[in-house]
Amino acid sequence: MLTSIILFFIVYLLLILLASILAALTVYGGVALILAAPKFFTLMIGLGLIGLGVMVLFFLIKFVFAVSRFDHSTSIEIFEEQQPELFQFIRKLSQDTQTSFPKKIYLSPEVNACVFYNSNFWSMFFPVRKNLQIGLGLVNVLTISELKAVIAHEFGHFSQKSMKLGSFVYNVNKVIYNMLYHNNGYGNTLNAWANIHTLFAFFATLTVRIVQGIQWILQRMYSFMNKNYMALSRQMEFHADAVAASVSGSDSLVDALRRLDLADACYHSVLRKYDDLFKQKLVANNLYQDHQKVMQHIAKEHRLEIRNNVAIVNDEFLQAQVQNRVNYKDQWASHPSVEERTRALLSLNVSAEHNNESAWLLFNNREMLQQQLTKKVYGDISIPVESVEVNPDSFYSKYLADQEMYKLPRVFNGYFDERELSEVYINRLFVHNNLFNTDLNAWKRLSSDENIMLPKKIRGLKSDIRLLDNIISKYVIVKTFDFDGEKFNMNEAPAIKEKLSLELRQAEDKQISLDEDFILFFYRLSRMKSDTGGEKYLQQYSQYTRLQKDTNSFLKDVNESLELIAPFYSDENLTVGAVEGIVTELKTVKEPAFKNALRYWLQECDFSGYSTLHEKVLQFLESDYLYFTGNTFMNNELEEYNYLLREMWMVVSVHKFKTFKQFLFQQALLLPEEITKAVNSQARA
Repeated sequence: MLTSIILFFIVYLLLILLASILAALTVYGGVALILAAPKFFTLMIGLGLIGLGVMVLFFLIKFVFAVSRFDHSTSIEIFEEQQPELFQFIRKLSQDTQTSFPKKIYLSPEVNACVFYNSNFWSMFFPVRKNLQIGLGLVNVLTISELKAVIAHEFGHFSQKSMKLGSFVYNVNKVIYNMLYHNNGYGNTLNAWANIHTLFAFFATLTVRIVQGIQWILQRMYSFMNKNYMALSRQMEFHADAVAASVSGSDSLVDALRRLDLADACYHSVLRKYDDLFKQKLVANNLYQDHQKVMQHIAKEHRLEIRNNVAIVNDEFLQAQVQNRVNYKDQWASHPSVEERTRALLSLNVSAEHNNESAWLLFNNREMLQQQLTKKVYGDISIPVESVEVNPDSFYSKYLADQEMYKLPRVFNGYFDERELSEVYINRLFVHNNLFNTDLNAWKRLSSDENIMLPKKIRGLKSDIRLLDNIISKYVIVKTFDFDGEKFNMNEAPAIKEKLSLELRQAEDKQISLDEDFILFFYRLSRMKSDTGGEKYLQQYSQYTRLQKDTNSFLKDVNESLELIAPFYSDENLTVGAVEGIVTELKTVKEPAFKNALRYWLQECDFSGYSTLHEKVLQFLESDYLYFTGNTFMNNELEEYNYLLREMWMVVSVHKFKTFKQFLFQQALLLPEEITKAVNSQARA
């Protein structure tokens, strides 16, 4: 890493030297030209030359004046007189890890903890005191021993001698990044200069070409620096984990690491629900009680032990997630994987006494803090006066209602989760229905563990194939990768992809066949119920498959419309002609098709919970938007169109899911009592 830093400074100083020589020559030449022939034309050329040299040099030194400030607008600073026990806890921990006490301590809403400081060029050479930030979402899911391990890990970074080097790395990294990507102000200055006169535009263009050459060099340095920096960072994470283990034991940090992904997922699940509630003018008052209720709900769903309001994540839960067969060492990852960190921590085998009480016991005025940080998650959003506060019990009931709405019959054991039903050849039902058994043994064969896991296997195969595609296209740059625990060279990726693609086709064919068997099974049951049962069942199935096609077609149209208008938001170099071409296609093709679809879905979908959207749809159908006129975008019209595309897809997708759920529940009701009892007995076990 030190070699990388030295190399960067050599390259950078050479660039500065060359830019200084260029600036001196252009300033001298410009002044000499103006003095030798003081005319308007030579004045413009002379000033252009001077501007060229000055702007190139300025590009290379402008970062020195930049300050990187940590954004803690969503945080609150706390003081020892407010939280004496927490400060005492942190002070003891800083002594145990032999690090200095933080300059300031902040609380933030999320599931995270970090140490930060405001940084500029000079902070590489002068010591800077660090601040500690503790996320209350983290406190919410940890024991005292686990919080001790997490904070000790953060302090561990600053007990490392390599942190002195890391400060250089961090700032040099920001230098390169800023010169490559943070150039809006510089670009605006160049544009303003170019717009003064045609001659200035020529010199501005020449400046851009020189700057692009400098950026090309810096991009190579950026890649080289960052790969080394990330490798150092991963090693420092292992070392900080070891420091944490030395004061809190190996198990405390392992338990915390294993829980963090689940805690973070539940945290964002709560925030998504808050967003939904806000649209109904409902505002939550305690994020952390809501977060705990969601965590405990998920723990019960997955049969995880709950100890002192903390879910204990076990091996079975972790192994139940989709496991990728293709893996690689990510050179750009700043942290090792949780699995790697866990193995390293357990190999240290450091024992320590555990305090399994909730980390909240370290905080005074807990509920006040929780409510204060809850307000922070709403940010700068203006909360309507007529909004109603939602307490944790009310939130949980609404959350459960959502869970119930999206819950499919337990009898299918997750087989139909997160996917669509395959389209079955109806004629086969009439040929084979009398040969198809509907007893308990037949159901056990249908719902075997291997069959139930098939959709998850398909998702895993698709994920692995996408990763191999990225390796083949060199979007992910690696020399080797692991497949099924064996190491392969990157040039073997196409062969592995072909192998997995064949497995995927076979698995998808098997899933179609299995879906057909499920349909046959329930078709046979429905015929046994009544003479017209089979006909009604086929009608329900046909209605759903037609809806499935309609929604997929609508999604395709929505995505195409979003892609069409995307350049309006991302491409700053769009010409007026290009904008007019997009608007013409929007007005003549996409908008009419979208309006026709809206009229159809207005009849099909339930808008009882979407009164505002329903009103906007009706207004849009009666409107004739321009989107762009003269040289000006009609931003309100574009935003309305964008909003309707996204929100209508949400309504349509909910409608499709509710229809699918109803169809599955109707099938579940057909099951004989012996199958229902067997399923319920297994669930209780």
